[in-house]
This record gives sequence, C-alpha cells and structure tokens, in this order.
Amino acid sequence: MTHHFRTTTLATLLASAVALPAAAQDALPIAVQMYTLRDYGTLEEQLQAVEDAGVTAIETVGTHDVTAEEMTALLDEHGIEVISSHVQLDTLRDGIEDSVAFNKAIGNDTITVPYLAEEQRPTDAEGWQELGEELGGLAAELAAEDMRLAYHNHDFEMVDYDGRTALELMFEAAGPELLAEIDLAWV
Repeated sequence: MTHHFRTTTLATLLASAVALPAAAQDALPIAVQMYTLRDYGTLEEQLQAVEDAGVTAIETVGTHDVTAEEMTALLDEHGIEVISSHVQLDTLRDGIEDSVAFNKAIGNDTITVPYLAEEQRPTDAEGWQELGEELGGLAAELAAEDMRLAYHNHDFEMVDYDGRTALELMFEAAGPELLAEIDLAWV
C-alpha cells in the first residue's frame, strides 16, 4: 500500500467526519464492538458492562447464540440498540435470509462482513474484483430488504496490485451499495 493511499484515506475519513451535518453526527452513536468483549463473561454480563460504561449502542457478532427474542429482551433490559452486526461471509452465502430475519427482529439494519479467513482471500487483482462483485450482489439483496452491507478491512486488503490496493479493487467492483467499516489500525 502506498503512503499516498494511506494519507488520502485518512484525510478523507477525517474530512468526512468533520463535514457531516450536525443531524447526521447525532444519528451516529458511539458503539461497542461486542467482539472486544468476547472473553468477558456471559452475554448478559457483557451488556451490563456496556450499560455501566454509559454506552447505548453495540455492534453484535452474529447471533451470540441466542434467539432474536432473547436478544431483544436483553437489549431492552439494558437500554441498548444494535447499529451493526458482524456476520461472516459464509453465513451470508449459506443463508442470507436467516441473517436478515434475525437482524430485522432485533432492530438492526446494517450487516458487516468482519473478516476473511485465509482460504477465502483472493490472491490476485481479478480475485478481489470478483469478491467485490459478489459483495455488491449481497449488498443489493440486503438493500431490497431495507438493509445495508458493510465490509470491515484488515491489513491483507492493503496488498498492492499495480498501484491499487485490494481494498480499492474490491470496493470499485462492488459498486456504491457496499459500505466501508474502516479499521484505522490497518490504513
């Protein structure tokens, strides 16, 4: 990845945050990524910790092995909303309908592909473009359900292919419906 791309990406992110209208900034709460609490007790204890910290929004990791009804009850009990859910690409490939149903039931409209296992990662520019096209198709399916799809980056998407990163190739091929959940640790 080039220094120029990193600088441009960071500058764009910062400018975007500053340029958001006040109403949009108010609509984007600070949220806890539940993956960070994966080793901290039960789901109930994790949500209690979020509530105790004064945070009112989370990003879930799949279903947390509970039903939508159980999740909704826990969220209501702790005064927490879900603003995104990390759902593995294979889960979406194998049954996007189940992910849509669960997330709609808990009041979430954004699904985020959090990570690609090594065997899922393309090894060339064409592969990243094909993945982008697939993600664009999934994003369109979700849009038809009034939901959104985002992609969470890591370091392996920063591989350079003739002056373009895998991340750039993927997002260009996906089209405008695929959103980015930029992990700044990697860009």
